[in-house]
Amino acid sequence: MAMVTGLGPGSDGHATDRRRRVHSAVRFVGAPGPSRLATTEVLRASVRFAQHCERAGVDAAFVAPGAGADAFVLLGGAAAVTTSLVLGYLGAPDDQRPPALLAKHATALDVCCSGRAVLGIAAPSIVGAGREEATPDGAPDGDALGDAVEICRAMLHVPGPSYQGPRHSVQSAWNEPRVASVEPMPLALVVAAASDLSDPGVELASPPSSAQPGSGPSAHRRRVSRRPVVLAARFAELCAVGPIGLETARLETTAAVVSARSSLDAQSLAAGRERGAVRLLAIVAAGPADRQLASAAALYDAGVDGVVADLAVDCLAGDEAAGFVELFGALAARRASED
Repeated sequence: MAMVTGLGPGSDGHATDRRRRVHSAVRFVGAPGPSRLATTEVLRASVRFAQHCERAGVDAAFVAPGAGADAFVLLGGAAAVTTSLVLGYLGAPDDQRPPALLAKHATALDVCCSGRAVLGIAAPSIVGAGREEATPDGAPDGDALGDAVEICRAMLHVPGPSYQGPRHSVQSAWNEPRVASVEPMPLALVVAAASDLSDPGVELASPPSSAQPGSGPSAHRRRVSRRPVVLAARFAELCAVGPIGLETARLETTAAVVSARSSLDAQSLAAGRERGAVRLLAIVAAGPADRQLASAAALYDAGVDGVVADLAVDCLAGDEAAGFVELFGALAARRASED
């Protein structure tokens, strides 16, 4: 029996639209060196900081792997003390949390936060036009990424999906309970560089090799290209690029953003979706608050749909992080009002 829950008391009924239209966000990441905080201290600091973000008007708080504690523990803590903040995981599946389990944990988080969750799949940088870097077992990274995206998409959209791919597979995967909402949880694709999204034209299909999400195990169709730009345009609602170094020149940033936006729009149209169906976010690398704010302003000027600022968990309890999020929230609000 399907276990579908309605939106809880913490939701205002507009969570789906809000999480698709993230304009400002922070992402909790690990410290550059060994963490000086115990796991319980990381949890307390992240929960308090999530509350501070919500009060400052920041739209979302994301967590990356390696942030001092399990990402979904931190997100669950934030879910318990916030009512409007969008919450999400932005990272790659791994052996402990393969794609189907990652999607299941995201679905459970969505129930806990009354429909405010986003799931982000991180991609490795694809080097060279049309080429994919091979992993130690000989399969290209693009296949691992493609399987992860298609499995997670199916888990968010279809009850009990089955999928057979070159790197990952699931059979009648359990993905209940889920929040009953007009549209499923948004999926985000995270890529390391805007060049991964700058694609002059890729075929939307390659030779048959796997069943599509939601189809039976014997149903074989043409497999979608595993290039990040195609996967994002076809399956995602959000695409985040970065982290972008604070030393990046403004002219280079603008050119990269314009190119990535153009490629996403072109591939979205080719996939039968509307232009702008995928919102482009830029991730600003962790660093001094004043430089992060300057980079965020430059990225808004370049035309991104939203900015994500990386913050090391060891610094969340400090005055600089608190001051940054206040100024970041105000900057994002001004830019949103100008759009």
